[in-house]
Amino acid sequence: MHIEISDTQEMLRDSARDFFRGNPKLVSAESRAAAWKQFADLGWLGVAVPETLGGVGGSLLDAGVLAAEMGRGGAFSGFAETVAISYALAEHADELNDAGRALFADVIEGKVGLGFPMSLQAEDPLSHQAWGQAESKRLVFSSFAPKTLIASLVDGRFVLADGRDAQAREIATTARGDVRLLTTLTPGGLSPLADGVDGARLWRRARLIYQCLAGMQLAGAGRTLVDVAIDYSRVRAQFGKLIGSFQAVQHAIVDEFSAIDGAELALCRALSAIAEPGGDALAGPAAVAFAREAVWTALMKSYDVLGGVGFMEEHPISRFTRDILPVLASLGTAETCESAVAQTVRKGCWLS
Repeated sequence: MHIEISDTQEMLRDSARDFFRGNPKLVSAESRAAAWKQFADLGWLGVAVPETLGGVGGSLLDAGVLAAEMGRGGAFSGFAETVAISYALAEHADELNDAGRALFADVIEGKVGLGFPMSLQAEDPLSHQAWGQAESKRLVFSSFAPKTLIASLVDGRFVLADGRDAQAREIATTARGDVRLLTTLTPGGLSPLADGVDGARLWRRARLIYQCLAGMQLAGAGRTLVDVAIDYSRVRAQFGKLIGSFQAVQHAIVDEFSAIDGAELALCRALSAIAEPGGDALAGPAAVAFAREAVWTALMKSYDVLGGVGFMEEHPISRFTRDILPVLASLGTAETCESAVAQTVRKGCWLS
């Protein structure tokens, strides 16, 4: 499949890049809430929602372009989750009930964001991730949205619950000081959004779209990591020479760049394939598996170039690492990503 970025997508990319260049520190609750409202005003939250539901009517690739720029700007904000769930629901516009249709207006206007319940081990955020059922304790990631609705599966139905009103089990504070809630989604807080829809299938589709968009965010973040490594190699000197002149450093930066470039291409192909009826079923899982390894490679190579300075709390890479790891974990472990690809191949009857 040939992937070509259109003029419209280039305009989206440039406008998003300008936005994050003008808002370099989206770390406070106030700046994040203001940014989410601006996302809505710019039409980004409804970029892949049909015009009949109040959206822009764009494609998943449009959303992917925006996601990459958000990652580049360090804004892992709930955008990927919101777009993925909205897109999957919009495909069943005829089956949406009143609650489902009303939801789109709130999402597009920036009143709510959407997310998935997921648990992570605080000691090692890459060691475990789980897409949850309603009865289990889950970690709700902080979002830029003023209110976040958490999508879940209950008895095969795709439903949403208010993550902030759900029963709080534990409070955990991250290194940046923002609060994350470990919650249980209670049956009383659940409301189905569509009638006669295979909830489990919708859940799987929304999750795959999210993983591809999250991968695009990580690819965008990877480009920032490459820029950081290049900038440092131009000012750090050893043995009387800039380290950028050393072949080992040049190889590390090239490895970073090629890994991220390949991941972004694979994810763009996957987003285009997912949107097509009967599209390549292998493209999504394969791209997610590839992107996971590519982003990890870029992160490690950046630390190779930066050396000890990369471990300083004051260095920008510290913030990027804290933000990247939970998103990277949401793609699944290396084993689960490879297993997803293998299962897709078997279902396609390519292997007996």
